[in-house]
Amino acid sequence: MAWEMISKEEVALLAGIKQSDLRDIWYNMATGIVGRIAGIWNVGAPTSITEVRDGRDLPRIDVHQPPISAVTSVTVDGYSVDSAYISYDTTSIVLSDSGYTGNPYADDQVITEGDKNVTLVYTSGTSTIDYSVALVVALIIKELANLHTMEGSEAVIQFYRPGQSAATEDPLIRWGIHGKIEGIIETFLGKKFRVA
Repeated sequence: MAWEMISKEEVALLAGIKQSDLRDIWYNMATGIVGRIAGIWNVGAPTSITEVRDGRDLPRIDVHQPPISAVTSVTVDGYSVDSAYISYDTTSIVLSDSGYTGNPYADDQVITEGDKNVTLVYTSGTSTIDYSVALVVALIIKELANLHTMEGSEAVIQFYRPGQSAATEDPLIRWGIHGKIEGIIETFLGKKFRVA
């Protein structure tokens, strides 16, 4: 999955980098960062996702890769949930009734508690491209390209914090590329970094 949200040509023009110098791995890293940090997955590339999760005796379960655009199936304790009893929003799947075929142990509207007893199959993403997200991906790729041209941690510190050395700055990651990417995501998407 490379260059679906924004083309190499667009990133090269925006970043002032030769298209031939852009690496596919940078695109994958940038979209992964946006997904993990901002919770925005598979924009412009709807993808089928299967998750095996722990049930918590609640009617709602949040998915790991929103936005949800369709739910294919929900299985709890090995029993399929009838699609008539499943609803969803962009981030969660909700049971409106038990709807389990043949499950004598299920309570109405509850995904029973258990370890790895829930299997969710859903489509994540949309076919429309959110251009603010595409811009963030391009800016992250630009930062990855800039980092690639530097040698060692001292160069990263000097670039992002002129006059400071690695010996006086701790931790390095806060002032390096991590801090720059954090600023891009917060500025353009309004998303704060979440603790994983």
